[in-house]
Amino acid sequence: MNERYKDYLRLFGLGLLVFLLETAFLPLFPFIMGKPNFIVLFVAAMGLFVGFFPAAIAAMILGILMDALFSPALGLWTLTYLAVGLLFAVIKEAKWEAEKIYLTGIMGLVTMGTYGMMGFFLFFFGYHYRWGIEILPYAVGESVVNMVIWIGVMWLFPRLIREAGKDYRSTLL
Repeated sequence: MNERYKDYLRLFGLGLLVFLLETAFLPLFPFIMGKPNFIVLFVAAMGLFVGFFPAAIAAMILGILMDALFSPALGLWTLTYLAVGLLFAVIKEAKWEAEKIYLTGIMGLVTMGTYGMMGFFLFFFGYHYRWGIEILPYAVGESVVNMVIWIGVMWLFPRLIREAGKDYRSTLL
């Protein structure tokens, strides 16, 4: 079997592992600030290090699984993950000489943006929340946690893929 296909299978398995970690393992632990959103981190890393097409496939699969299990309407998580993958793929394709600290800040803003998108979608479907009390503190906490974990993801993810990302060399490697 070709090395590239092995790496794509490795990415598929890693995506399923991330999904299981996000949905089955993390809810067992109480978090003070906010639990990390590993699916957003995984899709962003796919967009940054592999490219938009693999990130879009991962976003579609993981988004449909999240929508089927946890969303009041189909497509909310899928659209959110597709937007995250697209944003990081655009950053990669722009050949922007981004420092890792800037990408860490972008990850924090993306995490806050996912809450904003989800809040807009839920408001559109008739769900009303008190943003200042119920959503905003948790979103800020999760963005801080995601920024800290993103530093490790940017170091670990390129080492997990070898052949899958060879066509899409990042300026960060």
